[in-house]
Amino acid sequence: MSPITDNITRGASALDTSSKKTERLFTSKGREKDYGKGKDNDPASAQDPSAPLVEGTETKPLQVVYEPFTQNRVKEVAVRGWIVDRPVLEALQKCFVVAEKLTTLILVDCGLKGSDMILLSDVIPRIPNLEFLALDGNFISEQNHGLVLSKSSTLRSLTIRFANLNDKALQNLSSSWKTYSREWSPDQPGLEYLDLSRNKITDGDTAIQPVPDYTIPGG
Repeated sequence: MSPITDNITRGASALDTSSKKTERLFTSKGREKDYGKGKDNDPASAQDPSAPLVEGTETKPLQVVYEPFTQNRVKEVAVRGWIVDRPVLEALQKCFVVAEKLTTLILVDCGLKGSDMILLSDVIPRIPNLEFLALDGNFISEQNHGLVLSKSSTLRSLTIRFANLNDKALQNLSSSWKTYSREWSPDQPGLEYLDLSRNKITDGDTAIQPVPDYTIPGG
């Protein structure tokens, strides 16, 4: 199961499919190309062209889901178990900010650092339709994962599992949450799902405090 789909109801995603080698992809002309034979096949025997296309598989470090026959068509990007150093992250962020259809970003076990979280905190708010973000498995000594939440108003789901988070990280998340909750609006209802499981957070005084109910002016 994808780390961002626990308890979340959304449309079927190619990222959630079983691991199968991708040998056939639609070309820009709408025909299926068999990369094993190097030939274009009969469109009648091709898969549904309205279905999202996927490059890579669950077992590969980089996977992209995109819509066929449209511009700015990348919908989901998943990087798993692949060390993303600063030059790579800077290159990716230039792509993210122009991906108007990007809704899902998965950066799992990528060796992200505290400085990378600062960069992501500036990039993520500029991705206009990003709703699902997974940062599982990134051990960051600065414990500043919460930066990605402080400036983003479109996220609906955030998972930071198996990331060695401690009470300091929870304090940072709590501070970011307070800033984030002030930006609530009916058009952007904000975070609906937060998963911090499999970390080292205690039951002490650092627990996240409930956010006061938001009253809509004139409501």
